[in-house]
Amino acid sequence: MRNIQQGFTLIELMIVVAIIGILAAVAIPSYQDYTKKAKFSEVLSISDSYKQAVALCHADLGTFTGCNSGTQGIPAAPAATTGLAAGGSSEWCYKFYRNYCCGWIYFYFKSYIKFRRLSNYLGSVWYLS
Repeated sequence: MRNIQQGFTLIELMIVVAIIGILAAVAIPSYQDYTKKAKFSEVLSISDSYKQAVALCHADLGTFTGCNSGTQGIPAAPAATTGLAAGGSSEWCYKFYRNYCCGWIYFYFKSYIKFRRLSNYLGSVWYLS
């Protein structure tokens, strides 16, 4: 009688595990970048109303001094706790800051981009003065 091989050898299993490990090492960072870009684009779409309202306020008043959130037609600050992590800390949040001297709108995007000018991503549309 002849023995029929059943199952895989150890070397075959190790090769499969190595291939899966290589694929995971490439796929996981790509997926993380993809999700960060999606969240970033959501923040930019949410900030459109702020950009327009601050630009209108500046056009009316001629200065940024009276242009605060919740006044002069500028929306109040939104809740900044979207996508809570297991520890209760926010994985990503956004806050808008305004530079009174130059008219830039800054925002804070936790764990991805910190205090960057929006104009770096969208041209000069975010420069208000």
